[in-house]
Amino acid sequence: MVKKASDLFNSNLDNYTEEILRGKISVECPPTAKIVRIFTSSTFTDTRHERNYLMEKIYPKLKEFCQNLGYEFQVVDMRWGVRDEATDDHMTTELCLKEVDLCNKISTGPSFVTFLSHKYGYRDLQREIEAGEFEKLYDAARTDKVKNLLSRWFTRDDNSVPPTYILQPISSRIPEFISEVEDEKSKAKNLWNSERDEMRQGLVQAAQQILDSESSHKYVRSVTETEIDRGLINGENAVIQNIRDYQLKLAGYAFSLSECFGTEEYIQESHKLLTKLSEQKLRSKIPTDHILTYPIHWTNKGIDPVSDKAHKLYIEKLGNDFEKTIKNVMEAIVQKEVDLINTPLYQEVFQHIIFCQEKCKAFHGREETFHIIQEYMNDPKIDEPLIVHGESGSGKTSIMAMAVKNAWSTEVHQTTIIRFLGTTPDSSNIGSLLLSVINQIRTVYNQDLIKPGMTLKELANEFENTLDLAMEERPLLVVLDSLDQLDITGGARQLSWLPSKLPKHVKMIVSTLPEPEYECFPRLQVSVA
Repeated sequence: MVKKASDLFNSNLDNYTEEILRGKISVECPPTAKIVRIFTSSTFTDTRHERNYLMEKIYPKLKEFCQNLGYEFQVVDMRWGVRDEATDDHMTTELCLKEVDLCNKISTGPSFVTFLSHKYGYRDLQREIEAGEFEKLYDAARTDKVKNLLSRWFTRDDNSVPPTYILQPISSRIPEFISEVEDEKSKAKNLWNSERDEMRQGLVQAAQQILDSESSHKYVRSVTETEIDRGLINGENAVIQNIRDYQLKLAGYAFSLSECFGTEEYIQESHKLLTKLSEQKLRSKIPTDHILTYPIHWTNKGIDPVSDKAHKLYIEKLGNDFEKTIKNVMEAIVQKEVDLINTPLYQEVFQHIIFCQEKCKAFHGREETFHIIQEYMNDPKIDEPLIVHGESGSGKTSIMAMAVKNAWSTEVHQTTIIRFLGTTPDSSNIGSLLLSVINQIRTVYNQDLIKPGMTLKELANEFENTLDLAMEERPLLVVLDSLDQLDITGGARQLSWLPSKLPKHVKMIVSTLPEPEYECFPRLQVSVA
């Protein structure tokens, strides 16, 4: 063994690099830009000093730092305003979540920052509710007033799959909501707020009565928690600032004031939900070594860096710590990416993904063939490789490429090893082919890499052992196209290295020309029943 796979591949690498190594052919090759894009999530009033300081003092430094590394630094802060059209059509939350997803997708390293204080945050009304669930909630609503409001504001859309009830634009029921007359607009806004709160509370009560706690929580939770749930898909890439009375905890990197509006019952419920979010959910997602503590005295104004020197120093230290941490994370990630991307293994995998993508373009037909492949993939009892054979020019390679694409459309957690033999130097020689395939599998499953210099028999044994790494929650598909393109030296086309039986959770598809002079197909007929 020469080095640990974990030295090259771990959760700190960006999603793009991981997906390349797992053989996901839908990734963009190469990525359109090198970007650090961070979504900032928070309630607004109680974290404005922290956010403003970062915006004014720290983000410009991080922008310059990232530029020196060859990256563009971007910050998305939806609290600075959303277009009125989005508010009217209830699209604000959806727009926020799309931005969170975009940051998670394209950002190298840090992608999400949330500032938590004493406010749990605004709780919105669900814009879309599946028809079956909506009708159950409607029937369970406690008052006729709530039912009348739900009937007024929600319209069933049978064109959706499944059918869905959709919350209608505010102006479609209250036209003055988009009036240019400020007094009319204000009254319309107050009317909408009242009716919205009535519906939201009615849906919450009904959901808690007839749904399980997990299903009903979406009607209870705040927009901030919704953003956090989405942003913490990859907890390693999240930064959380969390302020408490007398101390501030910087978790992942977590930031304190009570809910400003609502009944006492609503405020108490918000406090409990915030405590659960901060003390339970986030601590289960964020690494413990990302937690820093700041002792700080609270005032009736909350944080007041203008008149309180200690608060000013706290803001500055928090900003400096934030800057230092993001820089350290970025330096480590960039170095890991450089180490990995410059390896022959990554370049080999990359080339075959590009080739696979090209072969999938404008491919149509062969439904019967793909049905056979799908049946093979879905049958756990089949423990042998699937053989695709046909004359030169019959489209075998395109079929193999599409098989990979179709497999990814049904199994999002799988790892796919793709090799189009003969298209690269390392896929033409049996020794370099097996070394590359074995080390790709071992990298993805976070195992030690093997070193060059093994005999074909040793590589064949190692190949079989490596296939055993597959597991139910992380299945493995190996696709080897054009076995007949292997260099004949070393007896590669005798296929003694190819397993005739596969471990659980492993599927293998191979293709070859059928003519005897290429040796492969006759050997497969003997070794695979």
